[in-house]
Amino acid sequence: MIVSSKKVAPLQDFYGNLHFSPSGVFAYWIVTPPDKPLANARGLAAAAAAHRAFTDLLPLRPALEGTSVLKSPRFIYEQQSRYADTRRFPVFEQICRGREREAAATAPRYPVFWLYVRLEPPMSGLTVCGAAHRRLVRAGMVAPRATEQTLAEYWELMQSVEARIPAVFAPVRPTGAQLRWFHRRQHTLGVLDEPLPLPEDSDAALVGYRWAPRVELVEGDRSVAGVSRPLLKVTSIDDGTRETYQIRAAVTSFPAGGIYFPGSNFTSVISDLYDELGQTRLQVDWSQRAHQLPLSRANRRNAAGFRKINEQYGQQVGRRSTAQLDESEAALADFEYELSANPREAEVVFTTVFSIGAPTAEEAHQAYGRLRETLEELRVETAAPAGQQIRLYQSTRPGVEDLSIQSSFAQYTTRTGWSRFI
Repeated sequence: MIVSSKKVAPLQDFYGNLHFSPSGVFAYWIVTPPDKPLANARGLAAAAAAHRAFTDLLPLRPALEGTSVLKSPRFIYEQQSRYADTRRFPVFEQICRGREREAAATAPRYPVFWLYVRLEPPMSGLTVCGAAHRRLVRAGMVAPRATEQTLAEYWELMQSVEARIPAVFAPVRPTGAQLRWFHRRQHTLGVLDEPLPLPEDSDAALVGYRWAPRVELVEGDRSVAGVSRPLLKVTSIDDGTRETYQIRAAVTSFPAGGIYFPGSNFTSVISDLYDELGQTRLQVDWSQRAHQLPLSRANRRNAAGFRKINEQYGQQVGRRSTAQLDESEAALADFEYELSANPREAEVVFTTVFSIGAPTAEEAHQAYGRLRETLEELRVETAAPAGQQIRLYQSTRPGVEDLSIQSSFAQYTTRTGWSRFI
């Protein structure tokens, strides 16, 4: 099965961190999640506060993407000394130089986190025409054009959204070159192996350019006769022809701790995932979509979960030791307390999909097996459905909002203590 390029990689317009795609206008940021929140109580509190503040963006349905890039020494130096006057502080300049040399001497990579939000058309949604126009834009039938007026309106809307991003994430606006790198990596996962361009301020947003690569998708694995295995052959023709084999795996079950939150140890596990010999780093990225759940539906889900826990506790009476009953009773009390502590956090629905890429089909399957084993150790269950790889590929690429994966693979949060980390 071959899919035409216009559906996979249509014409894209980039103006600073604004992306005028055929499915609407999106704003992008490079964010820094709280680092290792499980290390101490302060980090735990910071991550919890960021999670709470992040729910304010949910009506705009934010999406998170995790990529890894080769360590660029100049990128490290620019990132360290960006907001500091190194001429006044020579000692700090030497520290930045030392970290630059350290990055040049080491081979590992560092993760890059992307946040993008759909910006609704600047029209009144209360009118019939405004609501119809908004639905047509979301369906991809009407593409907003980048004129001087629309650029000014969307730029102002982007700034208002940026002001609502939690300060602990330290959002940085990517440039058009960085956004092109991001899109190229999503198309050519496992082949593109270039450093991320240096961060620069993009407040002007007046210089834009168009990008229209040609991408061909062929689904199916014919290497083993009679066995249906998930596989997607991706051919990208952009500054040369790149061919890669990819597998998309969606999360079907998280452990009892709840939904994965960026910045936990989970991200470091994915970033440092190597093959069996420990020589080659596996090409694994993840994408996550956040949606808002109606409060009435969330309350029904939580009430059902509370009844199950209460019923399980009742069945344990007379079959467990006193210590085990005390633990169950404490967990039940904590869950009941969380139901009334933070009501907003019951409204979040997450959909998480992993992307695995390799130069050959066999290497892609080996990398997927390695990833699945690693996730099983964390009690995270995934599924890579055969015959659905093109659908997952299209629904998780940047600049598109596809709700079809939410109905198939959705993980619901409950409350802070139950949805913070793995």
